[in-house]
Amino acid sequence: MMLPTPSQTVGPFFSFGLAWMVPQEPVDTGFVVEGVVVDKNADPVGDALVEALWVANGQAAFARSLCEPTGRYHLRITASGSEVASPILVSVFARGLLQRLVTAMYLTDIGDELLCSLDPLRRQTLIAKPTPTGYAFDVILSGESETVFLAW
Repeated sequence: MMLPTPSQTVGPFFSFGLAWMVPQEPVDTGFVVEGVVVDKNADPVGDALVEALWVANGQAAFARSLCEPTGRYHLRITASGSEVASPILVSVFARGLLQRLVTAMYLTDIGDELLCSLDPLRRQTLIAKPTPTGYAFDVILSGESETVFLAW
């Protein structure tokens, strides 16, 4: 009888292998989303990759950022911000994850069926906080305050 082989986790070279995929030139349009990716102990995940996809006003915007050793990431979203009720899909790739984690980031607490269906405490994990330069959105990978993730 043949048994399936176990899945393998992404090894210690995860971040190194993806650095070429992140644009290095700054873009002057749009708005900034900054945050931190942490585990259940609030320890930074310093080699994660965060991607954002937003479709607003018939235009698509895509951004990607490698996390710094402190777990911080910086995204510049270049689509128009007039459709603030439309969620930004955020994917997180990291060492130890066999599949990407997907969540939805809302720029306001006025949302769609998904946001409205969540318990108010869980809903807060999907709402970005306004900052002077854009928005703040932290991703907590597991634990009691875990960000709501979507089956994708």
